Amino acid sequence: MGTILIHANSYQDLFRTSDEDPSKLNNSSYLDGPLYGHNYEEQALVRTFKDGFNKPVTFAEIRLLGFHNYVAKELAEINEGGRFTLISADRMTREQLEKYKTPENKLDNDLFQTARLNELNASRITCGLYVNVIFFDYVRTILNLNRTSSYWLLDPRTNPPTVYCPHGIPEGIGNQDFVRDSRTSQEAEQRTFGGLTRQADGTFKDAELVKLIYEGTEDVAAACNVPVIMRAVEIFSIQQARSWNVATLNEFRKFFGLKPHEHFSDISSIRDVAQSLETLYKDVNHVELYPGLVAEDAKPRQYPGSGICPGYTISRVILADAVALVRDDRFYTLLTEDYNSATMTNWGFNQIQSNPNIAGCGVIYKLLMRAFPGYYHGNSVYALFPFTVPDETRVILRKVGKEAEYDFNKPRLIPNPTLISTWTSIVGILEDLKRFKVPCKPFFDDDKCRQDWGFANDLIWGKHTYELIKHDYMLSGDEPTNTEQRNFVDNALYSPENAMEEVTRFCGRITSDLLRERSRKLRHSFSVMLLKKAQQSTEAFAKVAIHVCQLVHDERFHALREFLGLREHDVMPQYRRRLIERLFHGGNSVDEVASGVIATAAAAVATQAQAVSNVFDCTNLEDAIGWTQNGPLTALYHAFQDLAHNLGHWSAIKELARSDDSTAFAKLKRYALEGFRLATPAPGLLRVAADDVVIKDGLKAVNIKKGNQVFANFEQACVDKDRFTDPPDSSYIHQGYGPHACLGHGITVNCMAAQLKVFGKLENMRRAPGGQGFMKYKIANGALRMYMKEDWSDWWSYPSTMKIMFDDFE
Repeated sequence: MGTILIHANSYQDLFRTSDEDPSKLNNSSYLDGPLYGHNYEEQALVRTFKDGFNKPVTFAEIRLLGFHNYVAKELAEINEGGRFTLISADRMTREQLEKYKTPENKLDNDLFQTARLNELNASRITCGLYVNVIFFDYVRTILNLNRTSSYWLLDPRTNPPTVYCPHGIPEGIGNQDFVRDSRTSQEAEQRTFGGLTRQADGTFKDAELVKLIYEGTEDVAAACNVPVIMRAVEIFSIQQARSWNVATLNEFRKFFGLKPHEHFSDISSIRDVAQSLETLYKDVNHVELYPGLVAEDAKPRQYPGSGICPGYTISRVILADAVALVRDDRFYTLLTEDYNSATMTNWGFNQIQSNPNIAGCGVIYKLLMRAFPGYYHGNSVYALFPFTVPDETRVILRKVGKEAEYDFNKPRLIPNPTLISTWTSIVGILEDLKRFKVPCKPFFDDDKCRQDWGFANDLIWGKHTYELIKHDYMLSGDEPTNTEQRNFVDNALYSPENAMEEVTRFCGRITSDLLRERSRKLRHSFSVMLLKKAQQSTEAFAKVAIHVCQLVHDERFHALREFLGLREHDVMPQYRRRLIERLFHGGNSVDEVASGVIATAAAAVATQAQAVSNVFDCTNLEDAIGWTQNGPLTALYHAFQDLAHNLGHWSAIKELARSDDSTAFAKLKRYALEGFRLATPAPGLLRVAADDVVIKDGLKAVNIKKGNQVFANFEQACVDKDRFTDPPDSSYIHQGYGPHACLGHGITVNCMAAQLKVFGKLENMRRAPGGQGFMKYKIANGALRMYMKEDWSDWWSYPSTMKIMFDDFE
């Protein structure tokens, strides 16, 4: 890896000399040369010239480049600002027509160069990640910074204080001239390495590539002398250095500000080596550069400071080479012109950034996990720290108390869950607790269980929730205790006669208050972001949940309320207060009640929040307005999106919203149910097969092996034509079915209807103009809806990009 990251454009350059004139190099010395080639002819060998893609697993050198196509695909799908839209030929300039000939060629080149490195003047994503791997992973490791808690980085793209260089360190001045390489190369898509064989489609097997990578991680790099096979190369290099009058070792050290060696023993403490040098050179100042570099003693290990531990001179050269290679490359150092989100897109610029909380600022895990999806766990040391052998990584992490947070198992493929899409099959799976288990930590914590089921514990989705609340809860298993808690919470939620009426009023009031609080007047209209970031709300909720439970349980709450002069409904409506009191019934502790509240609320809020947005995004907001996805807010959001084709519904909803008749509200609830169905709040549920089983999914039979996961795809099941013609309420499975169906189903439907009532009263409600009035999302792995963040920097689980406008509140 070091050869690719640092030395490919420096040391390998010495072997790329012209056959006619050995004093000239045949490559460009650009940083991305080993990946994309040193000239256009080499670059053409790796390109498909369609959609900005490279050929399968191709590389200009004998190098692997698997991140590029992922980036090109994401750029096209995101299409930030419409910059990757296929335009018509009549919109192309004369220069563009002469250069690209067709709009398709221009789009291909735009995607390719943005995913890679623009041929003229813009740094791009794959090479930006490549640079950050050099400094955030490789250099930190060779400087032993990975053994410390420091996040310091040697980054030559920043400008150091002028005290080090009064006139500033030059940047972007390298690579001014290069010789076009005229050599003919084997077709890039036919090259092989490491004893691998390409498949029929030109790709290598991921498992074989991953094996090479993790074996490289496990292989200890240490001093082992120069291989015999390099003897001829060494001789020719020494001879060429003499013909060029290359500086001696001491002259070289003086140039780099190092103290010259005064004695042969200063070069090497090994007596035989020092005596051999003295015999050959007589004077220590006559020792040639290459022999001196090879013979020089290794540096002692320092924490931090020295990890790779070569000789003093060569280590100084390695760091200087890394800095100069990047700083002299004009595409990576002219920050105001090239290295920014304007040229890379917001998403692309974010993809190459480091995070101090992940891998100690390292970024190579992004490359490995994207290139080989399904092989690396999110906490795998093989992905996060590939430049250090895993056993040593364990020692390092143990010293800082983080060993338990990481996975030290070798990478291996964890297959994606099998998607089940028909209503009947999904209902059968969710009802069958014997053959299909809830994937959660308590069930899989036993060592024998893990061995029998054959997969790692951190794949279990429920483990994350379990670790957050430190308690088993009703959704986390199939044991009697889980059922008991579910029945207990169900009774606490729905036993009061007026429970739903109070919840409905509360939801309507909160929605109305938030609209007035968050809306901004824009001349004659109001504008509002439909959703607040779910993360902000959940973090705030988690902080106060335990305190609220404690207050309700503590008689001092009443004294505090009276002292502050607060009315009952100002702090907590009766339903909420009495709900928590009912949860304390039976001697449950504050911790137990709070954990149940957090787990239940987390499931309900996520569903409700996404539902609102999906419901609204379902509807045509210009004429009709539709429906939503992850809870009342996400469901409403998607409701407005997916009902865009049913233009008459919004008019009916508005009419019902202005009526106080109970029949009208019942109809709004039916609209809410349909909105949930058409834009499901939750994409589905995972189950793990306890035995080998065959599932009939529509017309096909699906074989599921013991221990494999199945994904009940609610989005597909909810549009199953065999089930939804004039369906009863029991057919709606958007929030689960059977023993683990969401307890909040009744609440979310009422809340959704209450929110429709509020939004239906807004005058002339419509989408905000342009892209801000729509959700940007994609379907990942054929089932999961992922949304673009508001700043377009990344995908995440909740919608946050849709704005609406209206003329008045009622």
